[in-house]
Amino acid sequence: MPHRFTEDRLDRVIDFLCDLEQKTLRAEFYGRGKLARVAPNHYKSAANLLHYLSVRRKDIRPLQRELSRLGLCSLGSMEVHVQASLRSVLAATHAIAGRTFDTSLERGRESDFDDGDNVLMANADLTLGKSPANRSTRIMVTLPPEAAHSPEMVMDLVEKGMEVARINCVHGDAAQWERMAKNVRRASEKCGRDVRIAFDLAGPKLRTGPMIEKEQIVSWRARDYETNATAAPLRIGFGCLDASNAEGEVSTACDEGRFNAFVPVKIDEANPIRVGDTVRFVDANGKERKLEVWGLWKGGWTCLDRKKAVVSEGTRIEVYANGELAAAGTVQGIPMVKAPVRLSEGQEFVLREGTEPGKAAIRSKGGKVLHPASISCDIPELFRDIEVGHRVIFDDGKAVSRVIEKRMGEVLLRIERVEKNSFKLKARKGINVPDTHLRIPMLSEDDKETLAFAVKHGDLVALSFLRHPSDIDDVLNELSLLEAEHIGLILKIETHEAVEFLPEILLRALRHPSLSVMIARGDLGVEVGFERLAEVQEEILCLCEATHIPVIWATQVLESLAKKGIPTRAEVSDAAMGVRAECVMLNKGPYVSEAVDFLGDILERMESHLDKKTAMFPQLDVARQNQLGKDAPSREDPAWKIPALPKNGVKIASTIEA
Repeated sequence: MPHRFTEDRLDRVIDFLCDLEQKTLRAEFYGRGKLARVAPNHYKSAANLLHYLSVRRKDIRPLQRELSRLGLCSLGSMEVHVQASLRSVLAATHAIAGRTFDTSLERGRESDFDDGDNVLMANADLTLGKSPANRSTRIMVTLPPEAAHSPEMVMDLVEKGMEVARINCVHGDAAQWERMAKNVRRASEKCGRDVRIAFDLAGPKLRTGPMIEKEQIVSWRARDYETNATAAPLRIGFGCLDASNAEGEVSTACDEGRFNAFVPVKIDEANPIRVGDTVRFVDANGKERKLEVWGLWKGGWTCLDRKKAVVSEGTRIEVYANGELAAAGTVQGIPMVKAPVRLSEGQEFVLREGTEPGKAAIRSKGGKVLHPASISCDIPELFRDIEVGHRVIFDDGKAVSRVIEKRMGEVLLRIERVEKNSFKLKARKGINVPDTHLRIPMLSEDDKETLAFAVKHGDLVALSFLRHPSDIDDVLNELSLLEAEHIGLILKIETHEAVEFLPEILLRALRHPSLSVMIARGDLGVEVGFERLAEVQEEILCLCEATHIPVIWATQVLESLAKKGIPTRAEVSDAAMGVRAECVMLNKGPYVSEAVDFLGDILERMESHLDKKTAMFPQLDVARQNQLGKDAPSREDPAWKIPALPKNGVKIASTIEA
């Protein structure tokens, strides 16, 4: 028996373990009604989830500390095989106590250690496709709109290592989604790979309604807003709207990103404009600007600018050639845009049911608010279920407000916190209500149409904004009507209610043969609070591992790399932790191809160090290259006898050689 470990102390450890084992058996017995309804291939997984929940209902940290002192497994990685872990530790503690342990299977139907791991890998292969030879964690990529008309882009992503292509059905239409899917199928066939296609349903997402239309200035700024460093020169397009087919040319150029900003100009008098001519105007801030014509296109010209400017309707534009006026006109036709509503700390405003355009507050000359700002939302259930005191959060946490009064069809809110003291709330921005239990249908009519399309053209369907176990019932019923039980489901966990009901959601979902879970950390962080996000995502990982369901690690993974070409240190560390999941999702961006390559390298390296929650020990380079600990002598070797330190306190370094 280990030193200082009394027989009575060991008895308490064994009793604690026996009690946990009995709890797992009782949980499976009393949960047999739920187990009878799961898909046959998920029975053991559902039973293991019940075992895990029964163990985690009790604080077992004291037991874990005792097991570690005995030199035994502390049950810290038991998720995938709960009963096998318990019985293994029971056998070891019985052996230490010198007792006989019943190794027959009559006391429980526990699985072998390998069974759980094998089931999890099989489920991941079934839902997300086979993993590549060099890593077990797959890479999902959100396809940009360009993927619909650029087979080359899709081919590049597949060649770099994309295993799952995500099509976000919040944007675009069925024709665009179909072109994307076809490009993915062609690329995967050419590369000889099984690339899965996932359609992400919009789901019952709360969003702000439209904003009031207002004439807008054209502005540009050739500096990075965060660092204020000078960026690359911006391409400013000036368009002659009276030229033949100019409007179509301008539209095409803007869509293709050939301009960073476009100024519509009606030319009153003109000689031919040439490269090198000088464009002069006084901007809306009263600053005189001079730009050089850099390029020509049908219907206009392009200038480069490294500064900033603001151009408004009616601004006079003049073009000079060799100091002589060559052309002149005025800015006309700046399109009407949706004006955002500015919100500041302490401000009160109205959130109204419907689609009425949002409006800024109306103030008197002295600044007194005559009519508060108003914003709309077209989800009636929100106004039915929300109560005074509940939080309403806008645009991924940029503004946090609280309900101070509830009225018929609207609520009065007060801003408690905003980003940078004030911010502009735009149309179609997300709304989160973490204190409100919304009773809202999982699938809208639009979602049902999208689901019918997805089961014909895709392999997976992602269910956004799950809230309650009954949402799973609605989806499975709809799939049954479509005769689409073959389609894989991705359960996106991004609401506080989904976290609260997650065990029951998982059990209900196990009626479907092909499942995975996405930790959608953007909305999830807003809903549960960013201070709790790490804790919550850890709980989700544990529950999914216990249920043998593959996990997708999502939201802002290597976002700076995908969008700007350079990752941050924090993003690299975050991406490395994605190795604990079966798939990691990247969002779209100009450098997403480089991000796929970069992420694949990180995952391949990290898999030798971490297997889910278990630290692994490959050969450590710094240990191999360092002399410390190398070829330690045996006890018979005279070198084993390290000299004692002299009493006069000679430094260790002078006594013990490396």
